[in-house]
Formats: sequence, structure tokens, C-alpha cells
Amino acid sequence: MTVIHTTDDLIRLLNENDEFRQAVRRHVLSDELIQLPERLAKFETHVEDFIGEQRQFNKEQRQSNKEQRQFNKEQRQFNQRMENSIGELRGNTARQVVSTHFIEIAEGMGFRCKGILMRADLVQMLTHSERDDIPHGDRQSFFRADLVVEATDSDGAMHYIAVEASYTADQRDTSRAQRNAALLTRFTGHPAHAAIASVRNVHEIQSLIDDGTVYWHALDPADFTPE
Repeated sequence: MTVIHTTDDLIRLLNENDEFRQAVRRHVLSDELIQLPERLAKFETHVEDFIGEQRQFNKEQRQSNKEQRQFNKEQRQFNQRMENSIGELRGNTARQVVSTHFIEIAEGMGFRCKGILMRADLVQMLTHSERDDIPHGDRQSFFRADLVVEATDSDGAMHYIAVEASYTADQRDTSRAQRNAALLTRFTGHPAHAAIASVRNVHEIQSLIDDGTVYWHALDPADFTPE
């Protein structure tokens, strides 16, 4: 029979006798504390499984995000192509529409229309002029002008009107019209005026219209609707 006199005797017995150690543990500790190591081990297993699943989810999410970014990029490119196509279509329609409005534009500016200059007329002006100092882009813009109207004022003096047409007019349109008007004056010696024809305009060019620098001829949105 084992006799315990001191704490050291108890500790030695606990270390030597597993059955005694387990009996003391059950007596001293609650069932919850006894089961804690096993529960902790199960919990750690669950945590590891969760971390593994989370890593897999994150990996799949990153792949999904990558695919979504690629889709968004392609969608933006498609949208841009569609916007460009629509803009080009509207621009072509505006040029076709304004080609029949030359009398209205001239009269709206206080002139009497004599006719319009064809592309061959504009090319001839460039060909017969001293054009070495005219940038290539400006020359291209000139003979590709959307409309050039030849008109007279109340005294019979000759004037020209350089018109650029768009569905929505912007600074590019006003700049081209002004540049072409300046070249017309240079080539002919007669006054020339800048005009735009559009359904609407960007805010930035409104001051040019308000002060008379550029004349605005309003187009009807119905002209852009297929019959």
C-alpha cells in the first residue's frame, strides 16, 4: 500500500501511476476541463479546414475578379467602339443634312446665298496658293470642309461661310470652322465667317456663339431619325 506523507510523495505517485493520475484528474477537474484538450484539437482541425477553404475561396475570388476585370475592359472597349460608330454615323448624317441648308445658313447670317463651293474648288484654291507654311493637317481640313457657302451682303460684296456639322458641336468643330474661314479669306481676299450646324453644343463653345465669333445653325433632331 502506497503511503503519501508529503507533496513530493503525491507528485511522484502522479508521475509513476497513470491510473492514479487519471483518477485524481477526474476528481479535481470538471468534465468540461477534462474534455477541453480533445475539444481544442477538434476546434483546431475545424480552423485549419476553414482556413484551407478560405484560401481556396480567395483563390477562386481572385480568379473571378481577374475575369471580371477582363470582362469590364472588353465591355468598355465594345462601348467605346459603339460610341465611335454612333458618333461617326451622326457626323455623316449631319454633313448630309447641312448640305441642303446652305440657303438657310446664309440668310440666317444676313447674307444672300449664291451657291456652294465643291471640294474641287477648295483643292484648286490650295493648289494655286502659296501653301508652304500651311500645315498638312490644316490643308486636309480645308478641302474636306463640311460646307463652304458663297454669298453676298446687302451691298453686293462677296463673303464666304465655312461650316462644320456635327450632332453635338465641340471645340474641334469651332476650331476647324474658324481655321477654314481664315484660309478662305487668305485665298480669296474676301471676308469669311465661321459657322457650325448641330443639334446641340458643348458648354465650352457657347461663349464663341454668344459673342458672334461663330454662328450656330440649329439642326432638327428629327433629321437624324430613320424614316
